[in-house]
Amino acid sequence: YEKSWNPNIWAVVYHNGRIIFQYGTHHPFLDIIEKCDVANKSDYAQSIQFAEEAFSQAGKKVNIDHDSNIALVVSSNAEQAKCGIIVRSAAGASTFNYTATPKEDAKKPMYAHTTLTVAAAFLESIQLAFQVGLLNRKIEFQLVEQYSDEERHHKRAKSRLHNLDRAIEGYENSFNVKYRPDRPLVKDMLKSAENAAMKILKPQIESKLEAGEIDAKDWVL
Repeated sequence: YEKSWNPNIWAVVYHNGRIIFQYGTHHPFLDIIEKCDVANKSDYAQSIQFAEEAFSQAGKKVNIDHDSNIALVVSSNAEQAKCGIIVRSAAGASTFNYTATPKEDAKKPMYAHTTLTVAAAFLESIQLAFQVGLLNRKIEFQLVEQYSDEERHHKRAKSRLHNLDRAIEGYENSFNVKYRPDRPLVKDMLKSAENAAMKILKPQIESKLEAGEIDAKDWVL
């Protein structure tokens, strides 16, 4: 899905400061930061400061802005999988964790890659729910042209969101999964996103009201 709608998509996986997987083009500064993180052996924010000092000592003044809006902690083995997820967005913070264990009549082994795939499905669904909620409001206020790329984006995003939800349900059917607190539901995430979207879209809606493109009697801002 992201390959179709995000032309700048990229990903890098580091282990002990070395790249073990990469896709797309990333900024080489990240390589330096990751090496500093290994050398510093501290929290990531301090490693960034450490990297800035390293650049300064090399005669290059660099300021690095670091936005940590997603955190994922995973522990997985054949007997149990644990996952904690924190996502901060305009719609608010989503924080929850879950534990999964094999069922008594287990037919499927618990692999680490399955745990990571489901965790990724949660992260993507939270992100997509915000996008769909925002586009729901834009369509409601006639801010999206019919047959446009944005309209196609909306349809594809809704379809992808549905498929992600089904994948998570399949995981829940295959293993004993316990959430704390309750699992975030797509309908609740969409509602939160739509509420947040009103603040984002307010200037565009007010502009349409002033231009008489939509009837002021129909909307309350």
